[in-house]
Amino acid sequence: MKKFIVSAAAILCVLACSAFLFASGAKDGAKNKAQNDKPSVVATIFPVYDFARAVMYGAGDAQTGKTSVIVNEKNLKLLVKPGMEIHSFDPSPADIAAIHNADVFIYIGGESDEWVEDVLKSIDTSDKTIVRLMDYVDLVDEEIVEGMEAEDEHDHEHDHAAGEAHDEHDHEENEHEADEHIWTSPANAVKMVDVIRDALVKIDTQKYGGKNAAVFTENAAAYNAQIRAVDAQIRKAIDAASDKFILMGDRFPLRYFTDYYGLGYSAAFNGCSTAVEASTATIAYLIDKAAEKKVPAIFAIELSNQKIAKTVAEGAAKKGAGSVQVLELHTIHNVSRDDFKAGETWVSLMKRNVASLKKGLR
Repeated sequence: MKKFIVSAAAILCVLACSAFLFASGAKDGAKNKAQNDKPSVVATIFPVYDFARAVMYGAGDAQTGKTSVIVNEKNLKLLVKPGMEIHSFDPSPADIAAIHNADVFIYIGGESDEWVEDVLKSIDTSDKTIVRLMDYVDLVDEEIVEGMEAEDEHDHEHDHAAGEAHDEHDHEENEHEADEHIWTSPANAVKMVDVIRDALVKIDTQKYGGKNAAVFTENAAAYNAQIRAVDAQIRKAIDAASDKFILMGDRFPLRYFTDYYGLGYSAAFNGCSTAVEASTATIAYLIDKAAEKKVPAIFAIELSNQKIAKTVAEGAAKKGAGSVQVLELHTIHNVSRDDFKAGETWVSLMKRNVASLKKGLR
């Protein structure tokens, strides 16, 4: 697991560099409130941003799920920009200034957000609402399943044979590492929308006279209806399959998704792995599993080079699995710049997954 360590000296340096941003940001924030009369929100990653966007601005198109709303960044800011690697994100002085000036700061609270606690300790949070979404759902631990590349806690660059055990200390530490990818379950997504709605209604009532509360409530209900609708579509696609099993030639940030839908899986790495190269043993295991299961497709996550998935697909085809495609299964961890500009949402990306599952399940 990657450990984020933000030293006191680094925080002081960032605060010194951003002192002017805080001062000017406060003025701009006050001006913006007078203009828009709406709470200001900062979200760390795309799914959080998308849920907040839906509550503040409304759900997307009922058919496609895409949104065409134009978001004022002073009202809703996304920290981890489209296309960025989430696990290596480090907040800039401008990011910290945005958190400082926000009415509401929303984050997941897992391993990728370990920087958050140091930042929150460095600023005055008495006048803002802080929402850690992992506090509101039932969590499951990260797991290493058969054939998956085991990680060295102290060195991500070090290769391990598939299924190789950690030493006792690392094993015990990993046993209690909660999986942070909570948004991949539709049930959790609905809860997260509700939590964000409640936070926004509360701050709106406290600071803006409750002018937006009814709209926020209506928007949340509309978006949750869309989440439940695409949930039903995914369920139908999975129920139609004779073998409820997916093979990921990639990281696996889909534990909540597979648990929710009762899917079995094999994968190259766990969800928070920073590894990019799989061992020979892991590749061989995945090829054998794909051939054994005769899977129609090997899945890869968004923003992936698909190198491992393509290698496994080619190897499985040579072992008698037939024609094996490589398909994207979007984890909604982040989006490309093009997808962001196109108005993709949690709902629209899950609709894309419906099509992939119909092709990729046997």
